[in-house]
Amino acid sequence: MTLILKPSRLTCVLLLCIGSITSGHALSAEYPNIAGTWERVSGMRAVTGTAQNKVPSVLTPDGESGLQQIIVSGQKSGVFDGQAKLVDGEHHLIAGAFRKDAKRFVISSDIGTLSGEIVGDEMEACFTTLLTSVNIAGCYQLKKIK
Repeated sequence: MTLILKPSRLTCVLLLCIGSITSGHALSAEYPNIAGTWERVSGMRAVTGTAQNKVPSVLTPDGESGLQQIIVSGQKSGVFDGQAKLVDGEHHLIAGAFRKDAKRFVISSDIGTLSGEIVGDEMEACFTTLLTSVNIAGCYQLKKIK
């Protein structure tokens, strides 16, 4: 005697669930390799004083000052570290992480935060400071050079 089993709706749903769970890893984003040096190609920033340090505002739409480079020295999957180099020679250590989409990221440093997006060998990075002596906000476009 041969027994023929017909798949029930529950069986089909369970098979679909198991399939989606096991293939979920294949759908996760692959993070781009951003290790190297990113050089500013354009940008702008605004600088104001604070309640404790009243100074005149400086608006620089052509971005001649501020961020010069982001150097990513280490990366493991979606997290990375390195330094931000400013035009005046200052260097600030950075720690960063990609968002789930593997394009947008956030960075923390000792003077503020930065968020941005990577597309190929181009990066847009926008930042704000967290200082009591000055408020700075700006956005820069960078290109990977190394």
